[in-house]
Amino acid sequence: MTQNDNYQQRYIDHQERKKQGLTVLPLDLPIIESDSFREIIEKRRSVRTFLKKEITAPSLIFILKTAIESPSSCNRQCISVKIVFNKRSKNKLSQYLVGGKGWISKADKILLLFADMRGYKSPNEVLYMPYLDAGVMAMSICFSAQAKGMGSCIVNPNIEQENVNKFNQEFNKQGWKFCIAVALGYPAVKAIRPPKKSLKEFII
Repeated sequence: MTQNDNYQQRYIDHQERKKQGLTVLPLDLPIIESDSFREIIEKRRSVRTFLKKEITAPSLIFILKTAIESPSSCNRQCISVKIVFNKRSKNKLSQYLVGGKGWISKADKILLLFADMRGYKSPNEVLYMPYLDAGVMAMSICFSAQAKGMGSCIVNPNIEQENVNKFNQEFNKQGWKFCIAVALGYPAVKAIRPPKKSLKEFII
């Protein structure tokens, strides 16, 4: 079975689970009363200034395993991650990524999220679903980084046209769709919590 068939098989399996999920079953899940998850969410910031401190392998594996658990469209799991850590490559990304110019090279690790477009079948899906799947995964990465005391920052995939081919030759030889980047590292400064909407403003 090819990788492309694997995507389709996961889609078929998802549709079957979805049917089963419509059956009313007794709820026997434990209720966990803890503020820890909300604390992680509230403390997360977009960090662009990092210490020269290396992320350990166990912490990085924790983040990557959390990313794998992220939900995806029909559980097709089309998003994969490239880890960028050497100085030369990080400097290149600082040139290529419009949102990362001047700072992203200082991050200890940069995760590039790519979508294998063979997994998306409908023409409408191709337009938005890769970015939706990658965006959800990026937030999982940011929250798991925060849980380990790290800072993170999501960077959009905007690359100036003259640098697109250079980026692809260096980082995207498989020809997948680049969806998003996440910079990771230990924060050098304490970020201030920006003002947020009130609940009244939030609900429309």
